[in-house]
Amino acid sequence: MRIRFFNTYEPVTTLYRDLGSFMSSTGHHMDIVMSKAVYRDGRDLDGAVGKLSGVKIIKTFSIGLHPNQKIAKALIMMLYTVQAAFYSLFGPKVDLNVFLTQPPLFNLWGYVLKLIRRQPYYCVAMDIYPQQMVANGLMRAEAWFTQVLDWLSSLALRKAEGVIVIGRCMAERVRAIGVAPERIHFIPNWIDERLVFPVAPEDNLLRREGGLDGKFVVLYAGKMGLSHRFDDILNVAEQLR
Repeated sequence: MRIRFFNTYEPVTTLYRDLGSFMSSTGHHMDIVMSKAVYRDGRDLDGAVGKLSGVKIIKTFSIGLHPNQKIAKALIMMLYTVQAAFYSLFGPKVDLNVFLTQPPLFNLWGYVLKLIRRQPYYCVAMDIYPQQMVANGLMRAEAWFTQVLDWLSSLALRKAEGVIVIGRCMAERVRAIGVAPERIHFIPNWIDERLVFPVAPEDNLLRREGGLDGKFVVLYAGKMGLSHRFDDILNVAEQLR
């Protein structure tokens, strides 16, 4: 079986590394279509999965742009969308296409490939656009353009063979859009429990290196962007002073 994955950047290197290793060991093939643009230094996708048998990385041209500014990021996504669409339409056929969140609404292309090339597709719903943009105050829910995008986004999810969600709350949102419950698959954020597991405080290297032995520590480890509420963390810190 050959599965093709689409997403613009490399933040999901860990997912591809673990999944690629599994796919390779079971005799399946995995194609990854992404941009040459470097989203974050240190994300070496080629080093993580490039040497695995059955794993192929296809990188689209980004004309040397770096996604550190909104305009450059938009241009990278536009270039990626055109090239990835062209490659998937005229390139080798696959048994399944899988669309991640970026670029926004590109999963709608999966429906096009389903109609034209008879290729089923899955969506991985880490975010839902334009709902996320509305929640962040970047788009108005009542605007006609937002409503058109919302309809197209819902269509892409409803027509998918399956929608993978990373949380139960997202599963509820996807059901509310109209995706049949049997097509929703809950897979929590990937983690290798052989590498990440609880340890006793006295054995915690992070506490030792940070001079935190014997101290009560509340730690937030994760992203911090427009969708995250930093005020909540500050409120907790104030209550625990």
